[in-house]
Amino acid sequence: MAFCQKCGKELAEGAQFCASCGTPVGEAGNDGSKRVQKFEGEIRKCPNCGAVLESFQAVCPSCGFELRGSTKVASSVQKLADKIAELESTREEGNTGPINVWTQTQDMSASKTDMSIANLIKAFPVPNTIEEISEFMMLASSNIDSSMFVNAFAKIFSGRTIKDMSGLKAVSEAWLSKMEMMYKKASMSFAASPKFQQVKKMYDDKMAEIKKRKMKALILNPVSIGGILMIICLIMLAIAGDL
Repeated sequence: MAFCQKCGKELAEGAQFCASCGTPVGEAGNDGSKRVQKFEGEIRKCPNCGAVLESFQAVCPSCGFELRGSTKVASSVQKLADKIAELESTREEGNTGPINVWTQTQDMSASKTDMSIANLIKAFPVPNTIEEISEFMMLASSNIDSSMFVNAFAKIFSGRTIKDMSGLKAVSEAWLSKMEMMYKKASMSFAASPKFQQVKKMYDDKMAEIKKRKMKALILNPVSIGGILMIICLIMLAIAGDL
């Protein structure tokens, strides 16, 4: 059985021309001795098992092999950092000096810039590779302000405006929430990977830092409250003595 090399149709026995497209059978490359398949475009295959991959897949669905070299995957965390830097460049300068927190009348809600950054972090999709998760964990860890997770009384004495603290808290909470999601994904999908231990250490270190901050605040708060009450008592005694 012979086939036309131009159109693929079956050739009649002894035919000199293809009955479908008219190409001479004896023409170079069209002797009908074999049928050749041609593929248009690019077929991506897993280098580990050979399974055909869809575009932009970061992990082979057949064997779990982690794929590298995808520009889209490799740059998403960097793109997030660039977008945050761009938002920071639009931040309006406000009152950053110490203020009286008891008489403050200014707007105490987080700034538009901080809310935009927090929303950007919340919308960031969880990556499919342990490399990118690790990259995100490093970025998140360096941007989480652990002092924002203590109680409100402790933050009063931080020297920051309440508006600044509201913004820092919103952004830090967004980073921490996404960091926890990244860690869960890594522990479920990449626990056997050597890089998972790096991810785990970054997560554990940040959680321990937050816990330490909270414990320190619990110890200092009663001392601070006691000191304030003592000062009030001394003032009241002094006033009573004058009377």
